[in-house]
Amino acid sequence: MKKDKVCVIGLGYFGFYLSKRLSKMNCELVVVEKDPKRADLVRDFVDHVILIDCLDQKALLETGISDCDTVVVAIGEDFESSLTTVSYLQEMKVKNILTRAISKTHERILISMGVKNIFLPEAEAADQVAREIVMKNVRDSITISDNYSIVEAKPPKRLEGKTLSDCNLRNEYGVTVIAMVKETNTAEMISTGEYRKIDVDLKLGPDTVVDSETNLLLFGMDDDIYNLLEEQ
Repeated sequence: MKKDKVCVIGLGYFGFYLSKRLSKMNCELVVVEKDPKRADLVRDFVDHVILIDCLDQKALLETGISDCDTVVVAIGEDFESSLTTVSYLQEMKVKNILTRAISKTHERILISMGVKNIFLPEAEAADQVAREIVMKNVRDSITISDNYSIVEAKPPKRLEGKTLSDCNLRNEYGVTVIAMVKETNTAEMISTGEYRKIDVDLKLGPDTVVDSETNLLLFGMDDDIYNLLEEQ
């Protein structure tokens, strides 16, 4: 199977972190960065490092990244550089452009340029942190819509030792248990681009027992998940 070719432009914290993750996935990874010191940080785990200023249109054109399946503009802090780079990529007929936005104004301009794939990592992170502050024992979360989420959380004490059938969470709270999640290593740090190691059990049945060492992966409305976790 042919690997997707992905390019990340800009190695700020987000660009580095994204490159680190993509390097562990099934893709050919290209990174574009003008700072030699930042570029050196990723040479050991990316396929190609291109050391140019992305605002040099001729140099950008000569990189051949127009052949990439996806190009991610990870530049955020430099508003003008982000927009200029996107404009150059559009002229190069790049198939799929993903762009980081850092404000509503930035987002509006990108939309007016016809960019469809815009992400706001800071807003998404704030969403997750807010949920983890309000909901008890939440370890991780993903927003599905304004009202629905997938949440990994430590089970309330009242559920420990019970089977999923006895817990009856779907009928009692409208919440579905998708999987059981167990951490095997919690020493790794996000700031290094590494992740905690986990084991995931998707083979759940009515006789599966909830225990204190294993987190629940829950799907449902935020209010329902909150009510489930609030009651200890």
